[in-house]
Parts: sequence; C-alpha cells; structure tokens
Amino acid sequence: MSDQVEALKRELASLGASPLKALGQNFLVDEYVLSLLEKKIKDLSYKGVVEIGPGLGALTCFVPSSVPLVLIELDKKFSEYWKAKGFVVLQEDALRLNWDALQLPSKTLLLSNLPYQISSSLVVERSMGPQAIDQMLLMFQKEVAQRVMASPSTASYGLLSVVAQSAWDVSFVLEAGPSSFYPPPRVASRVLHFQRKKILSSDYIQFVKKAFSQRRKYLLKNIPVSGEILEGLGFSQKVRAEELSPEHFEILYEKAKGCDK
Repeated sequence: MSDQVEALKRELASLGASPLKALGQNFLVDEYVLSLLEKKIKDLSYKGVVEIGPGLGALTCFVPSSVPLVLIELDKKFSEYWKAKGFVVLQEDALRLNWDALQLPSKTLLLSNLPYQISSSLVVERSMGPQAIDQMLLMFQKEVAQRVMASPSTASYGLLSVVAQSAWDVSFVLEAGPSSFYPPPRVASRVLHFQRKKILSSDYIQFVKKAFSQRRKYLLKNIPVSGEILEGLGFSQKVRAEELSPEHFEILYEKAKGCDK
C-alpha cells in the first residue's frame, strides 16, 4: 500500500494540496477496499450520481462516463482540479447546499467517503429529500455506522437510528481499517448502502428529536402523547424512547398528530 500512498502524495504535491483536517480529508488508498467499492458501484442501478468530496477521484473513477455526475467539493484546489477536467462541480458545503435546486434525474445515487463531522447531519437531511436521490453509498466512522444500524434498547440506538431506518433500508457493505487511508484516521470506517423507503417530514424528525432529548426520562415527559396511545401499542407509560422501534415511532407520530387536530 506504500506505493499508493507515495503516488497520492506526489499528486497532492503537484496541486500544492495537502489533507485538511478541518475538512475531514482522509484519502482511501487500499486497493482491495477500492476493488470492493468498484464492484458495488457497478452493480447498483442508477441514472445519475452526486458525489460529495471526490478529492482526487478514488471513487469518482468507478462511475460510468455515460451517467450524469455532479461533484460537490468544498476544497478550492480540488474543485478547480475537477473543473479543469470538464466535470460539473459545485464548490459548496454539502450541508448548506440547496439540494432541491439541483434538478437531479430520478434514481440518483449519492456517493461519498464522508467527512466524519458532517455524516450524521447529512443522513438526517437527505432523509427529507430530494426524492430524486433514491439510494446512497456512504462511508462513515465505524461508531456512526453502528448508530445508523443500531437496534432498539441498545446504547447506540437514538435519533440517527430511527431517522435512517424510517427513511431507508440500510445494509452493511464493508469495513476498512485506519491503514486503508492517508492520513490514517484514529478509528475504523464502514460503508453502508441506503435504499430509500420514503421521504420524512421535518415535523416527524423534530418529533423523534424531542423523544430522545432527555434520554433517561420516560417518553411521556419528552413528547405530548397520551399514556393510552402508548398502552395501545403494547408499551407501559414508563417506556423510554430507546425502547421503541422506528415502526413504533411512525405509528406514534401519526396517532399524536391525529390527536392535535
């Protein structure tokens, strides 16, 4: 793997660039991991691709040239690198971008080796749309990936778990250790695939957020629902948010919304 790292260093030097910790830049250099991702990207069915943080194109090169591709790159040097190659590039923060204005084709794939500091927020926001993004292939810090896929009544289960699993069918793809990257992060990473089930409303997400706002309190202390509704779902009035599945949260939200009318 040292050859890949040295080649990456030379290419970065030619651009006058270096990994920026502030942007969470860790470049994937493991050929085996890249080969698995190449196969996954080529096996998926999509009509367009949006990639966040392409860097020098470790994943970008796996996207068929016939597929419309939009790159979102905040780093000015990498943004100019891709623009010079003729790609459509938005030099913007993915969390501040107006995604509804992108006019993406249906069945668009969102692809990214995500900067760790934006990963949770990005999953929550894309769970609200746009509808055109019907699947995502994302690399996370291992701990964040565990939270995404966590089951009820576990320490990792929370807002991110409920939102992700309400909006998407989530599946594990692979795990990569720190040595698979340059510079190596302190923790392992995981790649997850998301297939959209539905678009979530901001009201639903706020409802779930309130439910977990004081995790150790009983659910009834955090959200305005009646004990009778909880009992109708088979729970006691002393249930905590972490005990409810995403499906229970969806039912509870609809019943609570109906009571407000």
